[in-house]
Amino acid sequence: MSLVVAMKKRESLFLVGDTKLTLKTEPKALSTQGIIKTQILHPNLCVGFAGNTEYAGEAIRSLHAASLLNGERSKVVGHFLNWQRKSRLEPESVDFVLAFSDPELALVKVSEGAAQECDEAWLGSAPAYDCFRRCSTPVHVVSPSNNTTPVQTPNLWCWELRILRSGQGETYPEVGLIPPEDAAKFKLMKEAMADVVTRGIESVGDFVTTVAYVRDGTNVGLSKGYNFIDYFDSRESKLVFEASSNFPSIYFGTAEKGACTRYFMRAIARDGEQYPSMYFPQASIGLLFLSDSSGLLRSITIRDSEKEDFCSIAAARYAIRIPSWPGRRFRIVPGQQPNAIPSIASSH
Repeated sequence: MSLVVAMKKRESLFLVGDTKLTLKTEPKALSTQGIIKTQILHPNLCVGFAGNTEYAGEAIRSLHAASLLNGERSKVVGHFLNWQRKSRLEPESVDFVLAFSDPELALVKVSEGAAQECDEAWLGSAPAYDCFRRCSTPVHVVSPSNNTTPVQTPNLWCWELRILRSGQGETYPEVGLIPPEDAAKFKLMKEAMADVVTRGIESVGDFVTTVAYVRDGTNVGLSKGYNFIDYFDSRESKLVFEASSNFPSIYFGTAEKGACTRYFMRAIARDGEQYPSMYFPQASIGLLFLSDSSGLLRSITIRDSEKEDFCSIAAARYAIRIPSWPGRRFRIVPGQQPNAIPSIASSH
């Protein structure tokens, strides 16, 4: 079922979501099996979905095929409304949230056979959204506009941190990207979703995707329109990559507390299209999410080698660049798995 939450505030629009894929044959979902539930189809259009992934993929794939990406907004809404209505004939339907930015910002929820413009929308698991709502109450935020220090929690990267710090009297050219009070809300949405995915709620989990509308971010490497927003955080538990044809099962984390670091980074193709990626430095493994034949973004697992890292392999094999790549932090020892504890390979 998953969870996607979207919010429009003044001149800003944000979407956060999880990536868990609940398999019919497997109750546990893995990062390598997950699906990105928020896809940037065009700089002026981002789509979030929850529910039947087959119908979601068909709706997205056929939108490209019908050349509607640059079409009228009403036609795009009608397209997704048609697929949502079709899915209601199945045991599990799919719902959509559509974020537009041209000619003006708009958020449209497509659910229960109808399309409605709104300022806030959520899709998916009701228990997960209840948890999100409790975690995102304003009491957790110290407003940067009051010249006070923002809450120090795992942070969104780059421009968003600079925007929040501008409330302390510092001046940054990036401050015009998103109003500080809106940036603080986006940060809170990300942290609330990060809390939700660790609660063990059925059908919701894995990691958080972050998308924001940016008016003009060329001075910090962001394009005008919708962007995946980079962040990094840590989780105080070990993660597991199950066995596959490429490598055995790997349990990884730091030696002291079992915490592991995750980098969520936007990846850009030669044509400017954006894709999300993840990197886990303790395991020397990255995930690059690219469109498959179904129209959805699914992960390709890339393992660092002795001579090449995740970023250089993505560039060489897939012509994808990762602007915010932090660099490889762990030295590869031939024949060994750095900071990883190999386990007995499990069967599928």
